[in-house]
Amino acid sequence: MFRSLIVLAEIALLITVLQTPFAQYLFKDIQDTLSDWLVALAEIPEKRELSSIRHDANSQLSALRPFQLDYLNEITQSRTSLSHFHLQYCKGKEINPYINGPHLHRFCSVIQKSTLLDLHT
Repeated sequence: MFRSLIVLAEIALLITVLQTPFAQYLFKDIQDTLSDWLVALAEIPEKRELSSIRHDANSQLSALRPFQLDYLNEITQSRTSLSHFHLQYCKGKEINPYINGPHLHRFCSVIQKSTLLDLHT
């Protein structure tokens, strides 16, 4: 009987402590940190593929001017910007003010060889 009263008192104390603002803040902080780690872990394959695309494009298009290479590096910073570029300039055939002609065709072929756009669709 005495043990059950002690266990009930411990449970009541634990519930009271867990409802304090400090405990709630601590749990939220732990949840935010773990969420950030999981997001970073999930983005590793995407970052590797973007880096591979950037490397292939820089090696195949080394004759570009520095501002054009900066533009390609900017495009390959995220899957969203790469996908937008691919839809607009590779598939949509709109005129790109920075890259055109054979350079655009080579960059589009580098994008199409990657698996990054396949993962998203």
